Amino acid sequence: MLSLKSIRSKFMLPTLFLTVLLLSLLGMFLSINSYSTIHLILNNKANSTADFISKISLTSYMNFEYFDLDTLVQEIKKDPEVDYAVFYDSKGEPLTKTSTVIAPSFINISKNISEENGNNLGVLKIGFNRSTLDSNLRNSLTIIVLSIFATINIFIFCMKTLSEKVVINRIVDMEKLSEKLSNGELSVVVNTDGHDEIASLGKALNKVSANLKEFIDKTETRNNELEEWQKIDLWVKSGLNDINMILREEQDLTELADRTLAFIAEFIDAGTGILYRYDEIDKMLYPISTYASANSERLKNGLHLGEGLPGQVALERKAITLNSVPSGYLPITSSMGSSDPASITIMPIIHNDKLTGVLELGSFRQFNSKDDMFLKQTLEGIAIALNANRARQLINELLEQTQSQAEELRVQQEELQQTNEELLERTRVAEEMRKA
Repeated sequence: MLSLKSIRSKFMLPTLFLTVLLLSLLGMFLSINSYSTIHLILNNKANSTADFISKISLTSYMNFEYFDLDTLVQEIKKDPEVDYAVFYDSKGEPLTKTSTVIAPSFINISKNISEENGNNLGVLKIGFNRSTLDSNLRNSLTIIVLSIFATINIFIFCMKTLSEKVVINRIVDMEKLSEKLSNGELSVVVNTDGHDEIASLGKALNKVSANLKEFIDKTETRNNELEEWQKIDLWVKSGLNDINMILREEQDLTELADRTLAFIAEFIDAGTGILYRYDEIDKMLYPISTYASANSERLKNGLHLGEGLPGQVALERKAITLNSVPSGYLPITSSMGSSDPASITIMPIIHNDKLTGVLELGSFRQFNSKDDMFLKQTLEGIAIALNANRARQLINELLEQTQSQAEELRVQQEELQQTNEELLERTRVAEEMRKA
């Protein structure tokens, strides 16, 4: 008959170690497989949804029923996994007004909308989030942790029924510790004094607890980072939506520049700023709006490419950020005086690889990645608005010039008609005198 010690040494403890090891490996495999499978399913769903929507929207494109496209976008966005859905025409201009802000999502799909003859009518862009993936990963983690601790508790129960009276108290203590671990108290450490099977079991529990604590800490860190990213994403989307409303309004260049610069400065807590317009003919930067900045001499005649930091940014078309600002450069002014900023950032305003202008901002704090994300996503919209405003200005100038030329032509025609009438009258009088 086998003794209790031989049963524990030859069967029970090896079984526990093997079970815990297999469950840990199974848990890691299930987590990785669940992540890959759900990601593949979500990606296939995104592609299928985008394919289906691009096909059913073909009729609206061909009949120019843009209102139907907006209605379709609202139906699409009812899906909690959809972040955005936007329709564009063949020139890249948005056709839908209900969802025009695009920010990077977990899965981003673009589908061309074409006629049967291959003629491209436009593009559908749709983004999906990772809510389903995160939910399944959390469920998988919960099942894995409960399975491991259920196995440990079953093993402890078996050991308790077979153990001698001398080790019962130690097993009971270990069972209590295991219950604490199953309740999430991962900082608990089992006493592993001795060299018997109980001490080995305690070491195994300590190792499992440490591994689980590390895994949960990493998961919490990743979730916190995801929550922070989602907050930043909502903040950026809110800012983009507000500034797009300003940019879409019809207004003159001065009003457009002043409202745009004021909104950006207040939204990212910048204390001062200057918005420059690039003149392709003169190859110069001209300030068109300032925010809490004195009109220094360097701005009156504009800046050449490569002149000063704004000119260098315009020349290289690369942003510059300084956290050590020279004294007297871009001071933040008020009625009580002025003070140097702690940080400045200067960014080129580019659209279709063409320089439109430069944005220069100063702040009492250092600019961070959140500010940089917002600015990079809004600068192209500013470039488009400035170009559109310039185009309207040129059209108005040409219209005024045409009207002026038409007026001059009308006056000339009247003068010519009067001259002709005078010549006819003189001819008639001369003819009568000749006959007389």
